[in-house]
Amino acid sequence: MLGMYCCFLFASRTSTANTIDANIPHLLVALKPKSMNRFSLVVILAIAACMVVSSCKSAEPSTETTKVLHVDDAYAFDFVHSASLSPILDQAEQEGKLVFIDLYATWCLPCKMMDEDVFTHQATADMINDRFISYKVDVEKSNGPDLATIYNIRSYPTLLFVDSKGRVLERKEGAAYHKELLAMADRAWSKKPSQELGLGTR
Repeated sequence: MLGMYCCFLFASRTSTANTIDANIPHLLVALKPKSMNRFSLVVILAIAACMVVSSCKSAEPSTETTKVLHVDDAYAFDFVHSASLSPILDQAEQEGKLVFIDLYATWCLPCKMMDEDVFTHQATADMINDRFISYKVDVEKSNGPDLATIYNIRSYPTLLFVDSKGRVLERKEGAAYHKELLAMADRAWSKKPSQELGLGTR
């Protein structure tokens, strides 16, 4: 009999908290067998109270906000982590920015040189971070092979500046140091689609 009460109360969780609170006393009276002892009644009431509290909590509106993409603090460039490119493109559109993509391989010497000499350079990073969301992609892991196919990557590193739709605005196969990288960024920004102009950065 105790199991019947528990099953009934569990099913009742899907109703609103007010309905549960109003109906539980009547339901207990209607279903209470003559042989029910005081201990069983206490257990049932305790379970009912828990169900009401749980229902009230589940009815509260969610206050969780959209998560900001995690930034890798190993570099001066604000490289974000993401399992796919789509969330980065969405964020770029929301913030009125473009996307800088570094497609690299762990065994690639020019890639390591850029890691050490370019991506740690604060003055260069400041100019990139202001207008671009930066994304590093290992072409041999996770979504790297897919992006390598989509963007026809043939050598490493390959540096891409793309708009919020993923369309390539500037491309360089091989390493680029400070001045060249910033020149590419300026050219990409000048090609920014007109509908994105005026959004600015936030």
